[in-house]
Amino acid sequence: MHEKVFDKVVEGVSEMAKNLKVGPGQDPETQMGPLVSQKQLERVTGYVQSGRDEGAGGRGLAAPSTATRATSCSPPCWPRPTAT
Repeated sequence: MHEKVFDKVVEGVSEMAKNLKVGPGQDPETQMGPLVSQKQLERVTGYVQSGRDEGAGGRGLAAPSTATRATSCSPPCWPRPTAT
């Protein structure tokens, strides 16, 4: 991506992630459903952390400590939509 538009694209993607409707998969209004297990939650938070470790970050991006509502879950798990 060209550096002239990078900040604008990151801002737009971050805003989209913040505005996603999280909910049960059966609800037609839901845009992002839950994760199915603790293992999947760990995988997702690992991806977020990996991105951070490689330099991802900036406006509107969730820090690893706030990427999920909890560090553990019993299904379903509801992570916060995160753009890195």
